[in-house]
Amino acid sequence: MVRVIFSDFDETLLDYHSDKNYFDDYQVSVLKKLRDRDIKFVIVTGRSVNFFDKFSNILPYVSYIISSNGSYIYDVKEKNCIYSKYIIGKELLDLNNFIDINKYNIFYNSKGIQYKDSMGIDYNYCEQAIVSFKVNDIDKVLGYIDGLEYTTYSNICKHSDSCTVDINNYKVSKGNGIRYLCDYLDIDISNTICFGDSDNDLSMFKIVGKSIAMDNAIDEIKKSADDFTVSVDDNGVFKYIDKEILGGK
Repeated sequence: MVRVIFSDFDETLLDYHSDKNYFDDYQVSVLKKLRDRDIKFVIVTGRSVNFFDKFSNILPYVSYIISSNGSYIYDVKEKNCIYSKYIIGKELLDLNNFIDINKYNIFYNSKGIQYKDSMGIDYNYCEQAIVSFKVNDIDKVLGYIDGLEYTTYSNICKHSDSCTVDINNYKVSKGNGIRYLCDYLDIDISNTICFGDSDNDLSMFKIVGKSIAMDNAIDEIKKSADDFTVSVDDNGVFKYIDKEILGGK
C-alpha cells in the first residue's frame, strides 16, 4: 500500500523552463485526491523552500518539502523545519573565498531561503550553495570541492557555455532525506514510491519501494527504475498517480 509519494520537481513534476510555469486544474485535482485518501505527497528538490511560494495552489496538498537535495525538510502545514544538515562553516567560508578569487557566481540556501549573495548569511546555517561558472572550468571547480573533507557536490547542469553545481554537506542526499522523513513519520519505506529524471534522484531510487522514471529522464535513471511514465510535458507524474494509485482511467 502506497503511503507516501516522493517527486523531484524540475523536469519531473513541472517543466519549469517552458511557457507553463504553473499547476493546472487537473494537476491540482490529482493532488487533492491523494490528500483525501490520506496519501502524503512530498516534493524532493534541489531548490529552496521559499521558491515554492509562487505555487500556492498546490501547497495545501503537499505534506512536506525535502529541499536543497535532502538537507532541509519543511513541514508545509505546520510551517516549520523538522530536519537540517548544514555545510561545515569553515569549509563554506573557504568555498566562498575560492568563488571570489575566481569570480564565479554563488547562491546560498539558508534556513529554507535562497540568497543571491552572502549578505546576512550565517556561515554555520547554510544547507546548500549553488555555484555557477564557465563550463571550461568544471574540472577546476569539482577538483576543489573534492578537496574539501566534509562537503560534496551533485546535480551538475551543463548549458552551452556555463555550468552550475549544487554543494552540500557530504552526508546529504535525497535518499537520506527520504529515509529521515519515513523514520520521523514511522512509515515503512517499502510503502513509498518516487518519481525522478536526473542524477541527483538516484539516491532515492535506490531506497524507496518503487521508483518511476520519466520518459525524459537520463539513461542512468531509466536503468535504475522499477517502472516508467510519460514525459513531464505530457503530465507523466500526474497521469501515473491518477491511473496506478488512484485507479482512474
